[in-house]
Amino acid sequence: MNKEYGILPLREHMNQEDKLSQKKIERYYNLVVLAKDAKAYPNQSGYLVRTAGICEDGTIHLDGNALSDAYIHGETAVLSGLMDKTDSPVEAIAFYKDGPITIDGFGKPCGNCRDILLDCTNPDLVILTGNEKGFVYTRLRDLTFEAFTPLDLSKINPDEVYQGIKALKGAADEYLPKEKQQEKYGAVLVSEQGDMWFGASYTNSTFDAVSPVLSAIIGWYNNYFASCTSGEYPEESLYLSKLLLVGEGSAFHPLYRDRQAILELDEVLRSYTGNGPLRIEMVGIKNDQPIRAWKTTADEWLPYPSTPGAKGMKGIIEKKLDKLINQR
Repeated sequence: MNKEYGILPLREHMNQEDKLSQKKIERYYNLVVLAKDAKAYPNQSGYLVRTAGICEDGTIHLDGNALSDAYIHGETAVLSGLMDKTDSPVEAIAFYKDGPITIDGFGKPCGNCRDILLDCTNPDLVILTGNEKGFVYTRLRDLTFEAFTPLDLSKINPDEVYQGIKALKGAADEYLPKEKQQEKYGAVLVSEQGDMWFGASYTNSTFDAVSPVLSAIIGWYNNYFASCTSGEYPEESLYLSKLLLVGEGSAFHPLYRDRQAILELDEVLRSYTGNGPLRIEMVGIKNDQPIRAWKTTADEWLPYPSTPGAKGMKGIIEKKLDKLINQR
């Protein structure tokens, strides 16, 4: 059988292309084919994610996405299964895909799954997609971006930073581990007219959590609909100018689930305004004073996203926009 494999075309910020040995090709091909037997129960989406994982010691586990009280993604399910079986590092996670395999058809975990994979594996984790005809692969490091552009502190808005500090300090983080408390940040959505909606981390005793950017989006969303009282929608609120994040210290690592949340909103809004991608600013503080700042965009900081826009799901974007502009 002719087994082909491909390597994700690497961008400038990524490491140099790394070739697989023939032994690894066989190992990963077998894993991809094995993933076909994984059980998936996607009651919510109807989209089967059949996944197989392998650790460095050869331990294998099959699993899939499912819906019980909470939505379980294929890659996180297989990761949990592997960790139950062995302490050996996870080497690769494979997705079985029906139909043709193309060089750009590599696996693109959502932001939430990227956070979990980064916490529980390492940047060299191999991510495979394929079937009996072959596979393509990339590594987890290729799906991350931390090379934010430095920003002159004179360019940041003190009022926006003040709101970000309030969001940072207002976090309900009592149930977060200490190391996670040190990584928290506050978020502020800013409109072109200068209106602001801030978002703080929120956790409870069952470890349910709302991340800062998602919190800010919910605040914006609820405020937007609350303003629709006269039969008109507040069009100015659809024109966002930036998202600002504020955290302690001189390093910044925003959650990938937050990156996905703002990109999905930006995809909807830019389809109406024609603006975008949304500007992102990040400010590190010490003793409530800015010490460093960076900038990026909603597109740049989430490489190869798993969003409606990236998947060509134009109908979803149109439905979301219609709900906004036709709210009565």
